[in-house]
Amino acid sequence: MDIQKFTFFKGFPLNIQTVILTFFFISALILGITVTQSGVGISPDSIGYISTGENLFHGNGFYTIYDNRKDVSNDYQDEKNMLSPYTAQPPLYPLLIAVLIHLGMGSEQSAQLIPVLSFAFMMFPVFFIGRIVGGNLTGYFSCFTCIFLTPLLLITSFAWTEMLFILLSSLSIVYFIKYNEDLKNLDLYIAGIFTSFAILTKYIGIILIFIGIIVIICKNKTRIKKIVYNIFIFGSLSLFPISLWIYRNITITSNFSGMNRGKSNEALIFIIKKTSHILLNDFNLIFFIFISISFILLFIYSFKNREFILKYLKKNYIIICYIFFYITILLSIKLIWNFDPIDSRLLSPIYPFMIIAGFSLFFYCYKIKNSKKWLVLILCIFLILFSSYQLNNSFKFVEDSISGANKDLNSPYWKNNQGISWVQKNSPLNTKLYSNHPKILEFKIKKPVKSIPLDEKEFISTFKNEKNAIIIYFKKENNTDGSNLNLIKLNQKNNVLTLVADFPDSAVYKTNN
Repeated sequence: MDIQKFTFFKGFPLNIQTVILTFFFISALILGITVTQSGVGISPDSIGYISTGENLFHGNGFYTIYDNRKDVSNDYQDEKNMLSPYTAQPPLYPLLIAVLIHLGMGSEQSAQLIPVLSFAFMMFPVFFIGRIVGGNLTGYFSCFTCIFLTPLLLITSFAWTEMLFILLSSLSIVYFIKYNEDLKNLDLYIAGIFTSFAILTKYIGIILIFIGIIVIICKNKTRIKKIVYNIFIFGSLSLFPISLWIYRNITITSNFSGMNRGKSNEALIFIIKKTSHILLNDFNLIFFIFISISFILLFIYSFKNREFILKYLKKNYIIICYIFFYITILLSIKLIWNFDPIDSRLLSPIYPFMIIAGFSLFFYCYKIKNSKKWLVLILCIFLILFSSYQLNNSFKFVEDSISGANKDLNSPYWKNNQGISWVQKNSPLNTKLYSNHPKILEFKIKKPVKSIPLDEKEFISTFKNEKNAIIIYFKKENNTDGSNLNLIKLNQKNNVLTLVADFPDSAVYKTNN
């Protein structure tokens, strides 16, 4: 019997490759549903995505707040007040959330579905890229590793843009590779469309423009007119949508993202060490030993025949460029601006491509070596050790996800918070609300909430003349602002505030006017 095909029903041949890919897809889908079983993970960024999606659905435009009392699209104020435009990230993810809400889903369920489906469908481009650059085994092993890689499960379990970005980036790279193989302009133009979607998901998707230009130049070489023409068409397809978004941002804010983060105070060496530590922790030393052995073998073979390394680079240069540009841009941003700390979430878009490049390197060495038994032994040992490590981490992560322990704002603390329940039951629509975590409370109760002033004079002037205002103070240790608590207690003594309800996780105060 042909090992590539078997008959499931008479006259209906199934390709084993299709069966395996379907298995990976279903496994990733089930795992994605499992890690979001207790609800999608919600972080402060997630609040912006989901609230913007809801405002789009209600016809209020790209705004990141909740206000049930008026049409927010006609009244823009800065972030210190209630109304603020959505500019910090590109618009695709909130737009997709709004579309799913329109189709009848809840806002959190919509935000949950997008990364879960992205994770499952990611298996197909990952396999295709792996197969082209390193053969079928590279594709299979890459898919298997991606399914159980904890950082990828993490970004699947949260309402974040990273998993959607990985899917769109990988689809763009698929068509870069197809263009690199067949030199068909249609493949390049499709790559441009997926690149535009990737940039509309995360600004750093601009790196795909650089990769596209490199591919065009490498494949056309001396044909200058064709290079210029293809770069123009590809660039137009990729950049036109995001240029409209950036123009919109600049017209209503001071810059393309509406954010002034300030200068970074971290040295390059510290940033590199931090990044290396995260990579080592996410992949384990075993993976890097495996990669190092493969590189040494390739280097040794290259002494005998330089074409060994040239053939590997020719097959893998697109994904290597993606990894290089992503890391370079990310570290440069962190070095220049006071950006978010580099963590597994920010590094996750390169992980599937690191895995593909690693397996491709190993199997390339496997193919060019005459004596293969010891290489097979190394592969088996590596797979057992690496899989054991990844599966152990994955099972722990799945357990935590089911319990809600790693869901941030969907964790048991926030889901069962008694202060939030009190406000939902006892706060009239027009009551002014203040909190030490206003965005979180705003997201939970779908009403506008202001920050508690940190300055003592501002605090007193705000609440001394405020009628029927309510303050909700959250006591969670790692979310506590001591200055808030001190001011609240001081003004409670001065008869400016009255304690209305005191719970283990929160306290509710109201003004005495």
